[in-house]
Amino acid sequence: MNPYAPPASSDPSPCRGRKARINVGIDIGTSKVCVAVGEIKPNGTLTIMGVAMVPSHGLDSGVIVDTAQAGECLHAALNAAEEESDVMIKKVHLAIKSASMTGSNHSAGIDLPVKRNRITDRDRKTVDESARALLIPDQNSFIHHLLQTYRIDGMDYPSDPLGLECRRLDALYHIVHGASEPIRNAIKCTTQLAVEVEDVAFSPLAAAHAALDKDAKKKGALLIDLGAGTTDYVMYRDGVVHQSGLLVAGGHQISNDISMACGISFAEAERLKIDAGSALSGKYQIKNAVDAMTNPLIESGKVEKRKLNNIIHARMRETLERLKQKLDAKPRLTDLRAGIFLTGGGSLLPGIDQLTEEIFGIPAHLARGPAIFGFAEKYQDPRYASALGLLRWSQC
Repeated sequence: MNPYAPPASSDPSPCRGRKARINVGIDIGTSKVCVAVGEIKPNGTLTIMGVAMVPSHGLDSGVIVDTAQAGECLHAALNAAEEESDVMIKKVHLAIKSASMTGSNHSAGIDLPVKRNRITDRDRKTVDESARALLIPDQNSFIHHLLQTYRIDGMDYPSDPLGLECRRLDALYHIVHGASEPIRNAIKCTTQLAVEVEDVAFSPLAAAHAALDKDAKKKGALLIDLGAGTTDYVMYRDGVVHQSGLLVAGGHQISNDISMACGISFAEAERLKIDAGSALSGKYQIKNAVDAMTNPLIESGKVEKRKLNNIIHARMRETLERLKQKLDAKPRLTDLRAGIFLTGGGSLLPGIDQLTEEIFGIPAHLARGPAIFGFAEKYQDPRYASALGLLRWSQC
């Protein structure tokens, strides 16, 4: 049995147990480590007790490359989260990602015997096991087996088909897998701090549990998590995961472009991007928006704001267009009636929703409002999405 794979499901089912319990989610990202602590009440209500975020080191594109550095950052984030929540953290759920992570759909079915046309428990287990038996590279491990739907005589049937009459039964799954070594390194980095990893989740799937409600998933939605090292995504149709994956492209790539083009350090470029940058090209102005703060490089004339925004715009456009090409052509993106939801630090760039909407041709939303997250305002930073989503992921 794969130690990384959670139970097969398309979404959390009714909550287990009757006692209040503490859940902890950790997102170890390229630029930050985020730890969220929440209490699950017996009625399923989630109360956020504390969130801590510290800069991360020792990671490249979401993968730990220096265990010692990453461990120090994780230790600092855990300590800060314990102090804020007044909870001693012993068990956690971990968000993971790597360049090798991929999601794909797989199906399998059986014809029922001529003399029997009612689905038995054995029939259901047989199609489940066959649909989950995707061949993957030897160096990879399964992360998720997510049930999409059953199909009875060619008709989708999302509920348990046990006992129904049919001639053919199929099961459709969305399966996520990736290289085993980065997963083991992330778990090892955590357990070395005397913290048990209860479960792992592909980062964008965790973020979706914070940013998308059931209605959005049912209508059809694409979540794009714009991180420092990667751009992660998950698409829901009819309430289940239809596609997921990532691109090795993110905010650090933008800062590197600025550094090279403007002849400044990476740290200066990063600050410049955050202080004065926009995802819209220099010929556009953002309506009803002004810079939250100024930057000496802009004020001194060393870097022209038009040039800065053209650099950011070019890289963001390239990344989003690559993502659009990566998505399946059918069903159409215009069938996603809930639109696109943006999370991660990159969603803080002014104009990113306008650019996304222009490229994909459907409405794009900044996923950090109370109606989406359902958390107190202080916890609505889009960089918290994966860590907070892990609390909901593990809730049931």
